[in-house]
Amino acid sequence: MKAAAEFLSGKYPNAAKAAEAHSVPGPNASYYVRTWRGSDAVDVMIERLVDADDAAGSSLETNRDPPEPTAELEPVVMTFSSVECLKDVNRFPPGTGYNKSGTDEHGYKVCYKWAGGEYLAAQKEQASGSHGCGYRATGAKLLELTGVYISHSTIYRAVQDHVSDDSIDDDDRGPIASPAHRGKMSPYPREAEDNLAKWIRSMRAFKLAIFKCQVMAVATNQIKDCPAASSWPNGVTDRWYYNFRDRHGFSTGTYRPLEISRAQWTTSKNMKTHYEVLESVFLEAGVAIKNPDYDPTKPYDEPIKIIHANMLFSWDESKATLDMKQGGKSKAERVVLAGIDDGGEVVANQGGGEASIVCGSYADGHSIPPMSIFAAGSILPRWTDGGPNSTKTNPATGRPYPGTYAFNDTGAIKEKLTTQFMEHNVFAAMDEPPPGVKPVGIGDGYGDHFNLETLDYLRNKPADLVLRPPHTSQASQREDVIGFAVLKPALRRGS
Repeated sequence: MKAAAEFLSGKYPNAAKAAEAHSVPGPNASYYVRTWRGSDAVDVMIERLVDADDAAGSSLETNRDPPEPTAELEPVVMTFSSVECLKDVNRFPPGTGYNKSGTDEHGYKVCYKWAGGEYLAAQKEQASGSHGCGYRATGAKLLELTGVYISHSTIYRAVQDHVSDDSIDDDDRGPIASPAHRGKMSPYPREAEDNLAKWIRSMRAFKLAIFKCQVMAVATNQIKDCPAASSWPNGVTDRWYYNFRDRHGFSTGTYRPLEISRAQWTTSKNMKTHYEVLESVFLEAGVAIKNPDYDPTKPYDEPIKIIHANMLFSWDESKATLDMKQGGKSKAERVVLAGIDDGGEVVANQGGGEASIVCGSYADGHSIPPMSIFAAGSILPRWTDGGPNSTKTNPATGRPYPGTYAFNDTGAIKEKLTTQFMEHNVFAAMDEPPPGVKPVGIGDGYGDHFNLETLDYLRNKPADLVLRPPHTSQASQREDVIGFAVLKPALRRGS
């Protein structure tokens, strides 16, 4: 304590010299310096432990180090290397991540190189006793700065690998190299694994459920046509899944499962929860405000008022066959019969193939320009002649916003088509959001509707996304009873 007090009084230039003069371990003196600095204890301990004749300068106040103004709010860690590179290191829960360090592989390498460089910089300054510059102390310093754990033996290896070549002058060695991978390398492609991790984080950012079976299915599908598939002929294993989860800092939690039948899903309790979520999201996005006159005892009274209905949209997809051999059931597809002997037979198109229609509406009542997706290698002109448009007029052209068309091998929305629908249909016909307002979309949880590209697109707009409870489309959206009821028969008749 006397060594620390004399350093703070200004007698010694650093704590290391003070510790050396009193033949005490350097970390001991440093501990008391850090504990007292910035508090009233400095004056008390100097007065008790330092002789007046030994104190340097004319006064204690002017000769000791001034207290650090932020010391009481945030511990200051003395480093000999810049910590700028550590600011962008991802933090994961302790015990997870790459090598269970608490970060991903990139963050681990940054911390590994910083720790090795920090140790060497401290040694070069010959201050090993003043600030605790051993391997363990460097690891503790890194943990305090970043929350990332790297063992003292790993830091030792980083330093030894760096200085092992005696033919290189110390000033010419350059920065610490990345750690060499130890053990067997996984044959799973690194880029594919990183994409999978990014997809999971994007899905969870929208509160979408991700299960182990989904992760393993996507992981297996990603390497289906790659050489890595030979390592997992029956799909990736549980061992791969758990290692992947740890490497990227993922964990698992419980959730309350709901039954999957329509009758059990479409309950007043479930729908109430859905509309409470909508209320919260609408208010946060700025498309609604609280109703000051809301009376919870009044039936059907509304707790919020939507003030930007044009910023809310709903959409869905439905299959539509072009094969007229399959009889239609809707009223729009009924033919006129010419008498009691007319059985309704018609000359029909055969093998017309499959198509999908993606449609929706804004909350102000206008329809989103629909997208028609054909299962074909190209689109025939007669398929698009007289095609449906939006009910909303483009002020620049004076005409309705047009519907769009696409084709692929399945006639279903997948891959980039969901993003294309968002960009060229939903937001192309949407008004510019007012300042502080985010559009909100409502859709179902079908997997191809929420690929990574689409989630990134919505997040960057920015726009919020709310999912309908599964199997409740008949109660929570009107695409089935308005959009598809008109578009599907029209598509079949035009084919």
